[in-house]
This record gives sequence, C-alpha cells and structure tokens, in this order.
Amino acid sequence: MTWRENMSPSPTTTILLTLIALLNIYLVLASFQNNGMIRLREMPDDYFTVTLNAQISRDNTAITNSFTWPYVAAEPSANPSPKNLDRTLQQFENVLETSQQLENVLETSQKLQNLLEMGSEENRTVVLLVSDYRSGSSLLGEMFNQNDDVFYLFEPLLGVVGPRAQKRFLERLLSCNPLHWGFLRRSRQSGCGEFTEETPDYRNCLKNTNRTAECLKYGITVAKFIRLRGIESIQDFGILDKPNVFVVHSFRDPRGTINSRLSYDVVNYNGKKIPRDGLTEEIVGNIANSLCWRYYNDSVFGDSLPNKYTRVTYEDVCTDPETNIRHVYKMIGHEAPQRVLDWFAQHTHAHSISAKDDKMGLERNSALTAVRWKEELPREFICAIEKNCRQLMDYLQLEYTCSDNNM
Repeated sequence: MTWRENMSPSPTTTILLTLIALLNIYLVLASFQNNGMIRLREMPDDYFTVTLNAQISRDNTAITNSFTWPYVAAEPSANPSPKNLDRTLQQFENVLETSQQLENVLETSQKLQNLLEMGSEENRTVVLLVSDYRSGSSLLGEMFNQNDDVFYLFEPLLGVVGPRAQKRFLERLLSCNPLHWGFLRRSRQSGCGEFTEETPDYRNCLKNTNRTAECLKYGITVAKFIRLRGIESIQDFGILDKPNVFVVHSFRDPRGTINSRLSYDVVNYNGKKIPRDGLTEEIVGNIANSLCWRYYNDSVFGDSLPNKYTRVTYEDVCTDPETNIRHVYKMIGHEAPQRVLDWFAQHTHAHSISAKDDKMGLERNSALTAVRWKEELPREFICAIEKNCRQLMDYLQLEYTCSDNNM
C-alpha cells in the first residue's frame, strides 16, 4: 500500500490519511498476535511482504517513514528443524524491528499533528506591522525577523492595489496562504537560509520553496506594511475580530521621517519627482500635512483597540531597545527572545552614524540617527512641518522647536 500526497493537503485530509495508514499498520501487526502473545511462524518459501510508504511532500520539505515486514499465512511446522528455528528467530527479529518502525511512524504522526495544530489560525499569532515610508520600519521589523519562531514578510502588499485586494490578502495571510509574499530575501525564515548574496542557487531555492509550508512551521506570522490604507481599514475588513491578530504601529517623529525622505536627490510629491534643490517651504508643509494626517488617524483609532494595538516609535527603540521590545512582545502574548535583544544592542550602537552609502542599511548608530533632523533640516522646513503637524504633535506630546508653532 502506498500513500503519497504531492500537493499540500488540507488539515482534515492529512489527519484522515494518517489515521488510515496507522489502521493498516495495526491490521498487519495483528496477524502476528494470538491471545495477546506474538505468534512465531515458520517462514514459507512463498511469503510476501507488505510495505507502507507515508509521505507528505512539500517541495523541499518532506516528512517520511517507509518500512517493510513479512506477512505470513502458513501454520508452523509440528517438528521444527534447526533450519526452521533459524527462520523463526529471524521472524522474531523482524517483528522486533517492525515494532521499532511502528514507534517511528507514531512519532512522525505526532510531528504531523503538531505541525497542523501550529499552522491552524487559532494557534498562530499574526502581527501586522503598519508604518509609512522612511519611518524606520525596516529596523523595527527586525524585532520579529530576528526571532527564530517567526515567519516574517517584508512589504508583501507591493502590487496589491485597492481595498478589496488588500482585504483578500489579509484574509489569506491568516492561513499562511497569501497570493503575494513580498521580498523574501529580507526574511530569515524563507526556507533558503539568511540572505548573504545573490546566487543562482539562492534564486532557485526561493522559486521552488513551498512558502505556505514554511510559514506553517512557525507559531508567529508577521507582515510589515507601508502600503496599507490605514489601521482602521483592518478593522473594516473584519481581520481584527480574530483574537490572535495584533497591530503594531511603527512610528517616527515626522521631522525625522521627512528629513530621511529629503536625503534623496529626488523627492516624490503629488505624483511628480521634485529635485531636492527645488523644494520649497510650501511643498515640505504639504508633505508633512499628508503624513501627519495618516499618523494622527492611525494613532487615535489604534488607541481605541484595547489589547490589540500598540505604538512603538523609532526614537524610543533606538534609545532603549530592550524596554520597548519587551513591551511589544508582552502585548502579543510572547516573551522577547534574548537573540532579538542582543541583535538590537549591537545594531543600534554601531560605529556608523550615517546611511549615505546605504540608505536601506540596518547597522548604524540609531540613537544619533534618530535626532539627526535637528542638524540637517533647514529651520524653515522644520517650522513648516511643525505647523502642519500640530494636531499630531499635541496628541503625542512631541516637543516643538519653533516657538511660533507652540501656541
């Protein structure tokens, strides 16, 4: 009998097929028993074997058990010869081996059951890390990506446009089956190891790995977004009705966010690319108004979601990573791993204080980077930002630097 399932089965199908396989094992082993004792039989010349192959194949990941034992229908000889005794002894050894193989199958079955239970929506924690462009979200996302128990998706909403498409994406994400997976090179748990360099082998691995199977291995799924319509839309989609879904709002002082955006030679504004030298106080003020309006709405709505939402700022994590990381993990009901805390201690106090050569880099002295806007932004730009972000700054009690705005 052979059981082979090449496609990823549903949990119900997997459990059913596993039970059928184990039932067949029991029926075969029962042929060796008589009144609760193992009955040794002479091995006839025309004996045959029964082989069970149990395999769930998930592309590169497979859990497999295969074994063979003799199934004998003949009655033992009345006067066993030495030759027959040798065969009987061999049968006994076969039965002992079969018992060990059965234990291995039962162990494999338990692993399958554990995998299915972990992969169910009810038993997995799903974290939606919501942020904005150049708000430090890549660094803050590492508080999950560096956790060995997390499957991390980096910007999976790239190309997912419109509320209906985003709703469908989030619904499928809960079962580790989204249509888009983002930049898997930024995920440590992609199934291909941590990315170090672009090679043909690495590209082939990413192409051929069953991502749903990899995602189901972990008890926590985290997706980082800068393209979500807003935190309120998650509530509108019904996603937050799930008890195991949480929102972490990755936030940055708007003056720091805009200073980071202005570090590029060209700035996107109303669908146009404006050279940095062509920026005016009015344009910077309009950029700030749009950014802070989203920040404010997300913050106010998020604060209305008890035990489902927390806000973590880039500045706070840079100055006191351990306290803020522990706070986030406490909200989602997990302990902050020491590996994550150690990673942040190393990467937020690196020697580099600038990201001029690598604006998407993660290793820098973030404590200094967090307040660099005070030295790099022209004062008129700072005042324009504060003027257009007054509602947000008052709500979050951010300190003003332009006295005429603090009124």
